[in-house]
Amino acid sequence: MDAYNVWEEMYQTGALTPDAIVQHLRNIAGTFVTPTAAAAGGGPEEGVGGSGGISQLSAQQQQQHQNVPNSDAQGGNNGFLSGNYVYNEALARSATIAVMEKFICGPNPDDYLEQIRQSDPVASVCGRVFKIGEPTYSCRECSLDPTCVLCSTCFKKSEHRNHKYKMATSGGGGCCDCGDEEAWKKYPFCEEHACIADQTQANQQQQTPLPEERKSRCETVFRAILNYSMQTLQMHGTGNYPELEDDENTHCTILYNDETHTFEQVIQTLTSIVKCEHKTAIEYVTSIDREGRAVVKCASFEVCKKLKEDIENKAMRSSLTTRAMPLKVTVMHRNEVACQHLAMQLLVWFQEFLTKNSTFRSVFAETISKPQVTNNLKFILSNDHNLWKSARACWHRLLISGMLMEYDNKKLLATTFTKLYASLMQDFIRDDHYHSFSIVSLSVQLFTVPTIAHYLIEKESAFFKLMHTYFSETIDKYVKNRQLVFIKNTSTMNSFKRAAYILVDLKYLLSFKPEKWTQELRAGFLHGMQQLIRLLKYMQGMDAATRQVGQHLEYEQEWETAFTLHLKLSHLITLVLEWCATDRVVLLKVLRMVMTALSETKFIALESETVVCEAANHSASCLTYDVLSRPVSVHLPLTRFLAGLYTVFERHDFTFDKVSQNLPDRPSPEQIIEPVLCARTMMSQVQAGMWRRNGYALINQLFFYRNVKCRYEMLDRDIVILQMGASLIEANEFIIHVMNKYKLLGWLEQDVPERPRGVDTGSSSDEDHLRQAGILVEEFLELLIVIIGERYVPGVGDVTESDRIKKEIVQQLCIKPHSHSELSRALNEDNCSEIMFESVIDDVAVFEKPNSAEKRGVYILKPEYNSWYNLYFYHYSKEDKSRSEERQRTQKKEKNELVCCPPPALPKLTQIFSTIPTLLQCDVMLKVMHVVMSRARDFRSMSFTEGQLQRVLHLIGYAMQEEESGNYPYLTFYERSQKFGLLSMLEELCNHPRVESLRDLLRWVVQRYKAMEAKRITSIQNEIDQAESSGSGLLMSNLERVEKQQRARLAALRRAQLMAQMKQAQQIFMNTNPDMFNADGEDSTEPGLTEPEQNADMDWQSTSVQLVALGPNRTPVRPADTAALRHSCILCSEKSVLGTYDSVNMVYAAFVQRSSVLSRYQQTDERGLLQLIETKTHPSPHLTTCGHVMHTTCFDKYYNNEVIKENRRPYRNRAPILFDIEKNEFLCPLCRFLSNCLLPLIPPHETITSSAKIRTNATVRAAGGPDTLPDPPVTHPNEFSFALWYSFMKDLVANTAHRVENPSPPVSYPAGGTPRERAARAAQQEILLKRFRQAAQQPMSLEEEAPTTSSNAGRQQETLMGGVEMPPYENDDDILLDQYHTMQAALTSTDEEMDSDEDVRWVMVPPLHLNTLVLRDVEPLHGVRLRYYGTKHDPPEISRLFDRTIKYSLLNFAKNVRSFTTVPFKAKRFAEYLAPWLTLSYTIKSIEMQLRVLQRPLGSELSIRYSTCLSGLVRAASAMGPLVPSLTAHYRVLLFLVDVYETLFGVKPSPSFFEWDLFGLLNTCLLTTRTVLYSFVRTERMPKGDTLDHSIVQAIFMVNMLRTIITSVTGIETPMETPVANEEESNTVVTEQEEEPPTPLTDAEHNLLVLFQQYNIHQPKPAEKDPHTGQLEPGAKTIPLRGTIAEQRRICRQLVRDIQLQSHTLLRCCCLLFHGVTDIELPQCTDVPEHDYQPMMKYLDLPVDPLAYLRTGERTFELIERLANCNSDQIERMRYARQAQLLGEPKSLFQTALPVRQLIDLPDDYSDLINSVSLFTCPNNIRDDSRNPTMCLVCGEILCSQSFCCQKELDKSSVGSCTYHTAECGAGIGIFLRIRDAEILLLGINKGCFIAAPYLDEYGETDQGLRRGNPLRLCKERYHKLYMIWLTHGLHEEITRRNEAQQTIFATQWQNL
Repeated sequence: MDAYNVWEEMYQTGALTPDAIVQHLRNIAGTFVTPTAAAAGGGPEEGVGGSGGISQLSAQQQQQHQNVPNSDAQGGNNGFLSGNYVYNEALARSATIAVMEKFICGPNPDDYLEQIRQSDPVASVCGRVFKIGEPTYSCRECSLDPTCVLCSTCFKKSEHRNHKYKMATSGGGGCCDCGDEEAWKKYPFCEEHACIADQTQANQQQQTPLPEERKSRCETVFRAILNYSMQTLQMHGTGNYPELEDDENTHCTILYNDETHTFEQVIQTLTSIVKCEHKTAIEYVTSIDREGRAVVKCASFEVCKKLKEDIENKAMRSSLTTRAMPLKVTVMHRNEVACQHLAMQLLVWFQEFLTKNSTFRSVFAETISKPQVTNNLKFILSNDHNLWKSARACWHRLLISGMLMEYDNKKLLATTFTKLYASLMQDFIRDDHYHSFSIVSLSVQLFTVPTIAHYLIEKESAFFKLMHTYFSETIDKYVKNRQLVFIKNTSTMNSFKRAAYILVDLKYLLSFKPEKWTQELRAGFLHGMQQLIRLLKYMQGMDAATRQVGQHLEYEQEWETAFTLHLKLSHLITLVLEWCATDRVVLLKVLRMVMTALSETKFIALESETVVCEAANHSASCLTYDVLSRPVSVHLPLTRFLAGLYTVFERHDFTFDKVSQNLPDRPSPEQIIEPVLCARTMMSQVQAGMWRRNGYALINQLFFYRNVKCRYEMLDRDIVILQMGASLIEANEFIIHVMNKYKLLGWLEQDVPERPRGVDTGSSSDEDHLRQAGILVEEFLELLIVIIGERYVPGVGDVTESDRIKKEIVQQLCIKPHSHSELSRALNEDNCSEIMFESVIDDVAVFEKPNSAEKRGVYILKPEYNSWYNLYFYHYSKEDKSRSEERQRTQKKEKNELVCCPPPALPKLTQIFSTIPTLLQCDVMLKVMHVVMSRARDFRSMSFTEGQLQRVLHLIGYAMQEEESGNYPYLTFYERSQKFGLLSMLEELCNHPRVESLRDLLRWVVQRYKAMEAKRITSIQNEIDQAESSGSGLLMSNLERVEKQQRARLAALRRAQLMAQMKQAQQIFMNTNPDMFNADGEDSTEPGLTEPEQNADMDWQSTSVQLVALGPNRTPVRPADTAALRHSCILCSEKSVLGTYDSVNMVYAAFVQRSSVLSRYQQTDERGLLQLIETKTHPSPHLTTCGHVMHTTCFDKYYNNEVIKENRRPYRNRAPILFDIEKNEFLCPLCRFLSNCLLPLIPPHETITSSAKIRTNATVRAAGGPDTLPDPPVTHPNEFSFALWYSFMKDLVANTAHRVENPSPPVSYPAGGTPRERAARAAQQEILLKRFRQAAQQPMSLEEEAPTTSSNAGRQQETLMGGVEMPPYENDDDILLDQYHTMQAALTSTDEEMDSDEDVRWVMVPPLHLNTLVLRDVEPLHGVRLRYYGTKHDPPEISRLFDRTIKYSLLNFAKNVRSFTTVPFKAKRFAEYLAPWLTLSYTIKSIEMQLRVLQRPLGSELSIRYSTCLSGLVRAASAMGPLVPSLTAHYRVLLFLVDVYETLFGVKPSPSFFEWDLFGLLNTCLLTTRTVLYSFVRTERMPKGDTLDHSIVQAIFMVNMLRTIITSVTGIETPMETPVANEEESNTVVTEQEEEPPTPLTDAEHNLLVLFQQYNIHQPKPAEKDPHTGQLEPGAKTIPLRGTIAEQRRICRQLVRDIQLQSHTLLRCCCLLFHGVTDIELPQCTDVPEHDYQPMMKYLDLPVDPLAYLRTGERTFELIERLANCNSDQIERMRYARQAQLLGEPKSLFQTALPVRQLIDLPDDYSDLINSVSLFTCPNNIRDDSRNPTMCLVCGEILCSQSFCCQKELDKSSVGSCTYHTAECGAGIGIFLRIRDAEILLLGINKGCFIAAPYLDEYGETDQGLRRGNPLRLCKERYHKLYMIWLTHGLHEEITRRNEAQQTIFATQWQNL
């Protein structure tokens, strides 16, 4: 290579410098840009671009290059300009990277790199850089902090897989910590890197460093790459490039990414200014979002500059800022863009090259650490904010690969990073890229290494620098008068949110306490503490609130920012306190700094004067700060920080006086507690309703004050401060201070408390004042309870951190059993590690596993820990308190204990807090107790409440327990309490009616008090007194119990007496009024008398041995009685009787959807072999109904109201709707079932026809006619036996086809002719139509009767028509239908020509003539009469089957179903009548499959949904036949029937014989056959299970039998392989005697074997053929049968068994269909195919033995032979495919019983699932991982969801990949698993919902969003439930129900998913 030789020559002479290489790269970069056509094969093409991310090709070019293999997966983008040029990556690599590798490594770089890899192993640190969305794993047991993570590869090979680990998805930018020993407590290496580490230690001695020459070469190349990249990668061009010859495209307009503009805004700009298509604009925007920029125009400099100005001038309002921000656009030279491509390609290679050897990394570190060079590390870090996303990512990965593998390099990077931290963070705050794309995100890699973090604090003052940066960027601007004052919405400002990352970095820096302190570390830490305490001082008292008086607050004050700041600081403060606790010197100095800061803070403490207050002969100097009139704040971080320091005093033997004695202006304890005391007083006043005018801002502040996220550094610290004050201040004085602040000193002296100034007077005001005073007293006493009793804080009580967590858990479980996640949320997660929580939870609670799929496992408190319960636990809200108390009282009642909540035993206090119990026996406290109990006895006391006495009793309980504990020798509560007669007051209150609810608590206190009294007497007297005390207590409780029992006995006796009196009065009344009761008795006995008759009517079916639903032997069907037809409307509750004429129309709410649930997609395996041949049922309409009945009129009113409500809803801020009015959707008014159509309720078929006949006879009789009209003189359907039906239909089909294609001269018209001739024919036909309309409208008289014979009728009509039969136009029905179908109002020959098929000349016979002519020819041949034109006696109106209302309802239903149905082309003109039958077919098949899954045998009771759906849909579909217009029946239905029967009868071959949907074919034949044959008699068009239907079912069964014979695998095995036992078992139906081998085969058996050998695709092809036709002659027995007679019999038996098994599904579907038609009870089956065959065949009246169909001469055998012979070519093709081994497993290939559809199998372990897609890339952008890989659970395909890059066009609009896949795979509904979010997406068109994935952790809980990250295992019950929802077509309904239960404010853009 020329460049290599030149470099070598220059290197040898010493002339090769980095600048020379840089210049060479700049010169050749432009040559890699080639026109699109020339570079088509240069590399992969993508629309978005690779790491370079600067170009965009057209969709056409993407299509040309999308299949080109990728030569460099991480290289730059080879698509260069927008449609003009591409950047040839392969050429660039060979010209630059290959030369560099050869220059460094020699002629064979690959061999050399492999050699040095063996001599110097790769570093044991993994260092894999995570991409966005990549799974990460953290070990809860072994990681030092949560930021220590493993990649999926290392995790699989590590010990941590067996530990408690946490799963998460990366935000991008981090790296794997495998191999970093400072990141893990143990097991720092995975198996792979552990081996490498061992090799590293073993090879340290034998490692041979690289020669100096190699190092020199590396340094030269490295410096060149760094210099080139630093000079080239800039957002603004330098302009130092020569002009190109091509002046048209010399410059590029580049649009950059920012965080201020939305996708829609940028798309709008591109479409309006750049003038590109919307789809192209989306591609540009996707590229900008992923890569950071995109080339949007390539033209001359002037054009590009003008475009840049236009884009910048189009300022758009940003959602994040208050001013208009233009988009960032630059214009660059084309060569400069090429240089940037090359630079990024070199950086990617450089990163990979550095991982090859540690020497390369050391050279790299030396190179970038040299000062005063442009490639210095300082410049690289500082230049980061000037780059775009992908360029930044390249530099970050380079630094991670080159600097983080070795400790020294990492330390160097951390030092430089810390020195530049202030400027880097300032750049980031002013930047417009997310944190993960900024260089400051490297802090997590550097500050979380303990030794490096301590080093940075020592040497670089990192703590101070970070705090100082935060001050300068965030705090200083808001400080006013030494206090923080935030403006409105500061917390949402971009700069404030970005600066908060500094606090996160501080948390990283201080995450690890030092085990050994040095002077430098102390100095660095204290330096930073100065800044932190300064910040806390500014926060002290911020957002203070003053009580509003007179009027409400006009506007809410700003409060969110202060709490946001507190949340960010709270964890940092906790870490700082932990640091301070480890060193005595640091603690002392920090404490003095805090005390000094407190003395300088003027808030509250130093603003108050003092006043002397007295109570109980004690006085105290109290601060006079009035909470009701002066500002009070809940933000007191400085005081609370002191509380945190004070709790660790005892570790270092500190006391308050000792540490503060030398401070000049130290605050007193009273001054320290004053701000907290004011805040607590304000909270109590808010509770009493005294701050009601201050609005929600104050309420919200107090909510977060107690919230679990904030309370650890707020509420908990406040209580510690008050406890500190109680321990430092004399007890009486402390209580006086508190009472003075609560303004309760006056209450102590007199019953009416002090009234605050400025309060209105009046009666209501007095009541409020008394109520407020009562509540304040309760709050005061509760505060004392908390101060005395809350000791589960390390440093306050003699407890550990685990004890504190135990106490929290016990108190939470006393409210209710909690799940694991609820318990974790209820505890403070930041201060309660997961490991410690799990280590103590098993001690106090028992985990109860879930007992169903929907429930979660819960923890239940162990009974022995109920004694820990504290009613006044300080973390309880008011709701928690009441719920826990109720639960405790219930448990006590069940155990027959005293129903009360006594105080728990308290742990011992530490030494510095040991004086707190003095509060319980001080004089002021005793007076408070005395006053409360005295007023409890006084009914005149106005301020007393029960809550006051309950709290006083709680305090007395504390006092007694503390004295009994013996921990505090000074405690003498018993002696002091005797002075005011405590026991006598308690005993008096025990029976006082005013405090009856506290009686049990009073008894408990009395018992404890007496027990304590007894202990003070001598031992003998002690035992006696103790017995008396307990005896008296027990006696008292026993007396009370006896009294209650006596009262209950008296009440029961009184109740019995009253009932006896009432019964006697009733008897007297009945004796005096016997007539009334006799009448009622008669009425009441009528149902009893009629019941046997009804039962007899209903049991008539069971009188026969076997119920038969089909054929000539069908069980007789009676019309339904009135009771069975009566239904109640759910809207008006009125009961109505079903009818078809002059009756109320009733409907079901139903839902129709397109479904593909019964279809299978994966028909081939991975080898390409066909695995399954299935019927064509995708997609088909499916109907479900909830079974609730409504009147049509009632529904119309309901629906109109829903439409009005929907139209009234404002379009702005619309909540997501549950149904779409535009799609006619609605919810069932009763059960909220999603519906979109109305399924009409009509009576059974027998009822319809009998009602019509009765109605007609009555009308004729009323007109003076005969009593009964005779039935129409036509052949009855019961006369169509199979032989007659087969021969008749065969002739009818042949005659029709002949007439259509070869018309005879008398009746046909030539298709050709001149236009004048065609017009004349059309005019003649119109005249005929008009004539017969007039004839039909002539009045009919009852005297004129039509002749009864067919010949007379024929002659009459022939005389009318001159020899040509024409049916009259049926007046009423057809006119009504024509009004409904405006398109079929006039059928002209022109219409026929337009809509005709090309292969059939439909116009040969006019539509009016065809059916009549065909029947006239065919009827005489078979002795059948089907033409009947009625008589003039027939009443036109009354004889109709349905009245106008019901007919319209049926037609509306058909129209709705039609919109979801795909029908054959030849049936399009009557598709609305065919669609319900196709829906019925698919729905029955679906129900049958669901019954199989549910293991519900045929004959078992169907659910209400199944039964109503089946009966309603069958009746509605059957009613379609009478509704078909006569002209349509005579012509279009006839032609479609011919097409169907030609295929069925084997007249013409079918291209898809093996894929026939036999049950769908059956339903089609039922409609078309009856509609055509009885086109003259509407009443016979409905299927009734008669012989005609029976013949059609037989024919379909024959087809199924033939297909089984053709595809059976019988005979594949050798005869010896089949045991005799199996033969006997298989012969379940055809029982045969043991026959001797010579016995010849029967005729049917011989025919079966002939068919089997001739057509079975697994048998060899027979040789005997007819010489003329080439086919075997039908029915010929010339084929020699293979095998012996015994073998032939065995094959016959196996074939019969196969036929029985393969017909199982078809028979089940037929039984369900004719059960719906006839309402005859289904046969009792067992769900075992062998056992169910016989009862189903008998139910359908089919011969049980299939051989009965195969006798020679039978019409059935003729049908089978004709069909097999006609389709022999296709059978031969399938046989050839089988022999060529193109098919899969024979037994699974042909399955007449469709296999039950299943969702895909999911792995048991969720980590396996998430790892499987960790490397899944977007199919449209192969260089970028998919951020939301989503798996279709139906077919298993993985999609790139929620991304613009994978949008496709569906119905002329762009939709996401999942929505598009839903339309393709699921017919409009889909079920997906969003893998990285662990959630299921149920998605329809423009609707959907999210539900948790069916994966549970060990606690039985889901983890939607992977928030907790616990290991997840597949829950098969949940997955099965999800599967059943899908299988039962319930996804639409599930989406609606989920959205109804989870109403969200903002609608999700489902179409973009």
